[in-house]
This record gives sequence, structure tokens and C-alpha cells, in this order.
Amino acid sequence: MHKDVKIGMVLGLVLVAAGAVWLSTRSSLSVRSRLLESRSNPEQQAPQQAPSDTNFPSSISVAATSEVILEQNQAPDSVVYDQTPTIKSQKFHIVAKGETLGSISSKYYGSSGKWKKIYDNNRDIIKDPNVLKPGTKLMIPD
Repeated sequence: MHKDVKIGMVLGLVLVAAGAVWLSTRSSLSVRSRLLESRSNPEQQAPQQAPSDTNFPSSISVAATSEVILEQNQAPDSVVYDQTPTIKSQKFHIVAKGETLGSISSKYYGSSGKWKKIYDNNRDIIKDPNVLKPGTKLMIPD
């Protein structure tokens, strides 16, 4: 059985070496030759065409069609502003032992009288405004 393993290993090594030699000698399989071939034969590549239901000629690329649409739909003196909605950052506060809504309000707003604003924003979490459980996460409105 030991002799069969050696023969198998040698035979496998010979097959792998033969495959490597064959692949390295095939110039048509190299990346460089495939790139050169694709540049020299552009008709082999499928051209990207606009869908047939549009009124654009098929020779205009997708990027060019979007520019044409923008040029046709804009007035000569119009200015387009980016109207991306701004994202508001939300403040959170973790209630510590002994804190009240008034003390939290004075920390964030500078006045303990605005505790109702925090309470109104967290009514689903706070059942009684006079009793806050330590570890409760509260949202602090702007």
C-alpha cells in the first residue's frame, strides 16, 4: 500500500506540472493578451443602448442622456439647489440615582423649569414625572 501512495503522489505532481506548463505557454490566456484583443475588436463587445421606448438615439450613453434631460428641463436662468434634508442629532440621557426631571432640565437647558418639555417627549417611558428609575434612557428634545 505504501508503494501505491508514492506512485499516486508522483503521478499527481506530474499532472499538475504538465497543466502549469500548458497554461503558461498559452499566450491567449494571459490578461495582457485578452485586454489587447478587446481593444482591437470593439465590435465583439455588446454596446449599451438605451431602451427602445425612449426617444433618445441609441448612440448616446446613459451619462449623456441624463445630461440631456437636465438641459432640456431646466430654464435658462434657473439655479438648482441641493435640498437634501438635514439630519437632526438626538440627545439622550441615562437617569442616575437621585436625579429629577428638574435637575436634568437644568443640565441641558440651563433652567429647571423646562422639565415638562422632557416629560412630554418621554411620556411613553415616564409614568410619573416625580418618580424616575435609575438607568432609564430619556430623549432630550432640542
